[in-house]
Amino acid sequence: MEKVQEKMKETQSAQDKQTKVLEDRLQVELKKNRDAWMASEKIRKERWEKDKVQEIRAQTVKGLEPEIQRIVERNKEDIRKLEEKHQSELRVKREDVLQDQERKFQEMCKRLTRKKLELLDAEREKNKSNCMISMRDFSANLKRSNCVGNKFL
Repeated sequence: MEKVQEKMKETQSAQDKQTKVLEDRLQVELKKNRDAWMASEKIRKERWEKDKVQEIRAQTVKGLEPEIQRIVERNKEDIRKLEEKHQSELRVKREDVLQDQERKFQEMCKRLTRKKLELLDAEREKNKSNCMISMRDFSANLKRSNCVGNKFL
């Protein structure tokens, strides 16, 4: 019986060792499977988050499109109004410049006409004076020649 008990102890010890080895292998395999599962779960979660972020961005952009379009249209309208205002201001400025140039031209014409009339008056006076001098000289020459002619008669 001792042999049987010893045999049983040996068998029990061998089974315990085998069980311990199996448990250790099972623990290693379990840890390996858990690590692989956690890694794949992490990748799946990251992929899901990335997809959700893209989906949210797409929905955000799609949701903002009407607002963006409204802003673009408002800006186009503002630009059009500013261009019209600028063109109007240019027209007014151009008209002001033309009126100013016309006024200056008229003033210059008046000034030149006055100057021309003054020069004509001065020339007329000079010619009148020259004529008077010539007539006096002629009259004096005529009287002298009459006086000299009367002496010969």
